[in-house]
Formats: sequence, structure tokens, C-alpha cells
Amino acid sequence: MIEAYISNKLEFLIKKACNIIQNTPTKNPLQKEIFIIDNKEVSQWIKIFIANYSGISSNIEFYTLHEFIWKIFKYILPHCNNEYYNNVSLFWKIMALQETENFYKIGFNATKSSIKKSHFASYFSILFQKYMVQRPNWILNWEQDIINYNTTSHSKLCQSKLWKLIINCDSNKLKYNFSNLFEKLLAMNNINYLKSKWLFASRITICSIYNLNYTYLLLLNKLSRLFKIILLCYSPFNTLKFLKNDNKKVLTFHNVCNNNFFNPILKFLGKFDYTKLLILNSQQIKKTIYTHSNYQSNLLRKIQFDITYCQHKIQNNYKKFFCKHDTSISIHACYNFKREIEILHDNLINVLNKNDSIKPKDILVVSNNISNYTPFINSIFNTVTKKFQIPYIIHNKNINYNNSIFNFFKKILTLSENIYTTNEILSYLRLPFINKKFCFSEEELILLEQFITHTNIKWGISNQHLKEISIPCNKYNTWKYGIDRMFLGYAIQDKNVIWNSILSCNFPNNLNINIINKLSKFITVLNKWRKILQHSKLLKNWLPLCTKIINDFFHINNSEVNKKTLIIKNVWNTFINTGIKNNYKKKFL
Repeated sequence: MIEAYISNKLEFLIKKACNIIQNTPTKNPLQKEIFIIDNKEVSQWIKIFIANYSGISSNIEFYTLHEFIWKIFKYILPHCNNEYYNNVSLFWKIMALQETENFYKIGFNATKSSIKKSHFASYFSILFQKYMVQRPNWILNWEQDIINYNTTSHSKLCQSKLWKLIINCDSNKLKYNFSNLFEKLLAMNNINYLKSKWLFASRITICSIYNLNYTYLLLLNKLSRLFKIILLCYSPFNTLKFLKNDNKKVLTFHNVCNNNFFNPILKFLGKFDYTKLLILNSQQIKKTIYTHSNYQSNLLRKIQFDITYCQHKIQNNYKKFFCKHDTSISIHACYNFKREIEILHDNLINVLNKNDSIKPKDILVVSNNISNYTPFINSIFNTVTKKFQIPYIIHNKNINYNNSIFNFFKKILTLSENIYTTNEILSYLRLPFINKKFCFSEEELILLEQFITHTNIKWGISNQHLKEISIPCNKYNTWKYGIDRMFLGYAIQDKNVIWNSILSCNFPNNLNINIINKLSKFITVLNKWRKILQHSKLLKNWLPLCTKIINDFFHINNSEVNKKTLIIKNVWNTFINTGIKNNYKKKFL
């Protein structure tokens, strides 16, 4: 059974779920409550909310919708565990097909570029995965040659032929994909027999899933025979606006759009919510709609009210009136980041002083890129007197750190295409796991930046490197020539001496030979991997390179770095081994 609760207050929906959990506990107290969410970051907020509301938050497991569906497939159809198509297996199958004559008979253009072939394989592997989830009937029809050639476009015909090639030329004979597993599960008439031995979960709570489509809903409707499903749908609008007077049938979107949406952003959100309601209405699902409206006490509340009830008073004679002391929405024009944080701090102090019910934990500050503001937040929020100090935490710090590990690894793989500008090299050296690996301190990095500016280094490893990437050769601005100038300047301790066509350089501060050695070592390692990665290799030769890259660049004594590099190794090994398993014998990239 599926019960859907629709509201414009997310807190109300979570409270509703808490009340259901408290009032109807599971028969087995050790059985976990399952929450399905859009992303794992929401899980922390839900745990804290449940703990504050119910007094405790425990024995809860979180999944994304796709993870949960695959877990159900493996539970009900255990024989499909290692025999299904995924992005990686599809990628290698399409790569192998591009080496055959049949592939070009479909209508695709021939190319000898391995980069273009890999881009093609990547694009279609992702596209077919989307079709499996959102258009499973297309995949099933293609496999059974059910195609209407009169109404099907040329691109869809080519895609259907490519899919047929994939399944017919499959040497490993993978039996399953999402489409046929979906059909297999829907065709099971005796699913009720599992109810007696079903131990996985007795209740599933789905929290405002944005990728809930018709396919997923059909599956959930089928699975609702095994466990209760609570669907929490958040909508900024009064959803009753989309329904007819009997509250059962949905109005046409043309009527909804014309009557309610004039603003393009609201129209987009309205179309999304309308589609979601239409999907829910296609199944026999019990829907309960709660719309909360606040007293229009300030400008922010008035705008929220207008959005909720789709009221767009755009006549020339209509104006919103508000008190000049109303600070519910305020806009500040600042001349730099530091001034922004100073104004933010002063405003937060005023809010906390005026309203005792508001605590620092109730305040959320959102920024598009919080890392730009981090040093100013630390300096301003920590230097004020204790009386005006506000406790804070910068949530995005760890996320940026984790992303920097993955992003740097991706940059290493594209070293053969880089021109090695000074900003790029210095940005690498500022990464914590890099400067620890090559033993740079903060003070040394500041000095190094001065050395690089003084020696006039711009880009390029050497003259040979500039020739390879078709950039006009000027060795006097390359890293090799600049480092040679530093070494010569340190060795002779004199100005404007030319030795072996190298002009020495001297600094107001004495050159530190250790800094030059560390820089030389880092540039040498970069150049070594540039040469290694610019050549195509057999897959068996690609396999050990990941570990060698990590050993050369990453300082892995940190537990977080070690954890992320293990993820990189696992993804790398899975990707390469799948290609080997699919008998891809050509040189790759």
C-alpha cells in the first residue's frame, strides 16, 4: 500500500513520518526503518530532526531510489547479481563494436581517433542507461524488433540498431538490464509468497524524490504488497490548484499554466510538480494534501503566500506595501568579500539580540562558493570580543577537500594536454596532500611564488614540450629554463652572469636551495607522467598505473586521503578489468 502526503512544509512531512513510526512500530524491533532520499547529505538533517522531535534517532538506513531498486532486484531475483548491464560494461561493448564493420553499416561516421571513440561510447552508455530506467518499453521493443519504421526518427532507428548489435555481439552474454528486470518483476503474479519470509523491511519512507518517474512508481506499487510505502512529496504550491473540484482528476497542464503561472521560474517548478502529481494520479494511491499558509506579516511572507497560492497580481495599479523597518528581505552592496562578512556578522548579532528564541544552530548561511569566504569568516568571527562571538561551522570544507582529491587525479590524466601555467602549478602545490608529499611549508610556498615571478616563468615544461603542443617556442619563459636560472643564481651568487646560455638570477632574499630542489622534483614528476600518459596502451598496461600515480603525487598518511585514493583505485580497477573481461584488445586512448 502506498500513502502519499503532499505539503508545502518539509518539516511537517518529516513530523508526519515520525508520528507514523511512533504510532505504528514494526513487529520486529530490530528491523531497520528505510528512508529513500535524493542525496546522502539530506540524511544528516533528517537524523537530527527526528532526534529533536522524537528524542532519539537510531536504526535508520538511507538509500537513493536507484540503489534501493537494485537492492530489491538482487533480493527478489538473486540470479541477476553479476549478469546485468551497467555503464562500464556498456562502454566497453560499444568501444569493441566500433572496431567492427557492422557498426558503420548502421549509419555512424567512421573515425580513427580513440578519443572520439571513447566519447561516443561514454555518451551512448549513459544514454542507454537512462532509457532503461525512464523508457524501458523502448529497450524491450528494440530487443524484440517491434519498431514502427514510419513514425520512428532516423536517430532512434540508429540507436535501436546499435542496441541490437550490443546484445547480439555480447561474448559474455549478460542476460539482464533494468528494462527486462523491471518487466520480470512486474510479471511476477506470485510475489505475495515472499511476504512470509520478507525480512528486508516492513515500511519504506520516500522523501521528496525528484527523479521519481512512472517506471519507478509502477515498481513501488508492485512492491507495496510486501511492505508499506509512505511517500512524502514537497511542493511550494497549493497542490489543490492542479486538481478538479472532486480532487481526484488532474487538470490539463494548459489550464494550470494559463491560470496560475506567469513567472518563468514558477512555471518550471509548477510543471515539475504537475508532472509528479500526474504520475501519482496514474496509480491507485491514497493522497493527502496539507497546505500551510502563514500570516502575511512581512514582505517575505507575502511573497511566500503568493507562490503557494499562485497569486500573480501584475496589474499596473497593484503594489505590495510593507513597513520601511521590514528587514525580512534585505540587499547589501559590498565592495569586497571581507565587507560582506562584516555586514553578515553585524546582522546576525542584531537578529540574535532582538529574538531570544533564535539560536545560532537555527541560522543557515548559504553561498555559491564558501571557500572564497572562509579566511574572512575565520578572521572576523574569531577576532571579535567574546561578548559578540557567534559559534559557527563551515560545512563545505570537507566536501571541497574531498573534491580536490578527485579533481586533481582527473587533472593528472590530462597532463599531456596541459600547458603548465604558473597559476596551475601553484594551485597544485597549495593542495594539502601535494605540499605534504613534496614537503612544502606555507612560508616556502610564499617564497616560491616570489622566485617564479622574478625568473619570469610563464608556461611550458621545456622548449620540446612547447613544440609538442604547437605553441610558439620561447624557452626563456619555461619551467626548465627558470629552474636552471635559480640553480645558477644560487651557485655563483652574482647578478647578470651568463653561463652556457643561461642568465643567472639573484634575489633580494637569498635563494633557498631546498625550495628549488623541491620545485625541480615536482616538475620532473609532472613531466614524467606527461610522457607516460600521452601514449596509447593496452588495457593490461593501464592497470598498474593508478597505484603508481597515487604513490608519486599523494601524501596518504591522512585517513581521508587514504579513503579517497582507495575509491579511485577501486573505480580504476573495475573500469580496466571490465574492459579486459569484454576482450577489448586494442590500445586505449
